[in-house]
Amino acid sequence: MERKVIEAQEFALVDEAGVLRAAFTLNAENAPVIEMRDESGAARLQLGIISDGQRPALALRDANETTVAMMSLTAEGRGELRLYDASGDVRAELIMDDDGVPILAMLDFNGKPRLVLRLSEEGEPGVSEEGEPVIVFLNENGEAQSEITAGGFNREH
Repeated sequence: MERKVIEAQEFALVDEAGVLRAAFTLNAENAPVIEMRDESGAARLQLGIISDGQRPALALRDANETTVAMMSLTAEGRGELRLYDASGDVRAELIMDDDGVPILAMLDFNGKPRLVLRLSEEGEPGVSEEGEPVIVFLNENGEAQSEITAGGFNREH
């Protein structure tokens, strides 16, 4: 059987009413994007290549097409998950640092981390001197204010 190639700049899938429900297209940066739309035509899911043309990403959007969650890879190939508020600002993120250590951060309305959970076997920040996991609460300047370990709550820093 001979292989057939279809070439186009965009493929569109419409429902019986003619409403665009899915598309396979190129974005403004000329990167491929697969987009799924709801019954009203709002883009609710996007799968594509972002930024530098090298990083895959999956974005979930609300009915107003505001991204509420995105899973992607960093330029170094590490996974990251970000949750956004209704204004489109990152409010929580789960990322891997350069050493492969997972970090869960919750950000305030100014985008600054206020609660960080980090695990490490090397005793890096986020692990108590006894080697226990620790939750650190930060002030608006990113300075530790208090922490919770398996041994209890410590307000002094």
